[in-house]
Amino acid sequence: MTSVAGAGEIPLGLGAGASPKIATLGTIGITGNALLDVSNPGGGGNGGSVFIRAASLNIDDSEINADNHGAGTGGKFLLRGDNRSTLTGTTLVHSLALGSGTGGA
Repeated sequence: MTSVAGAGEIPLGLGAGASPKIATLGTIGITGNALLDVSNPGGGGNGGSVFIRAASLNIDDSEINADNHGAGTGGKFLLRGDNRSTLTGTTLVHSLALGSGTGGA
């Protein structure tokens, strides 16, 4: 998830040396008991990944889960607010190893 506040391009796959070509990032707010869950509760495969980048990242009374319930590797977990990041209220952010595999990094 990325917030853009100007013209530019965000590649869908940021691997293999790809980088965003934008001048200004915007604000991302995750609020009101929102749930972002990329876990694998069935235990199959690997854990999911979360990538969130903004100029200002505000998470309030919400939850972000990237738990790994299986034997695979945990996903990547990146929360980045270039100017400001706030986690308030009852916010929960976790990437747990709940099976025999690894947790997220």
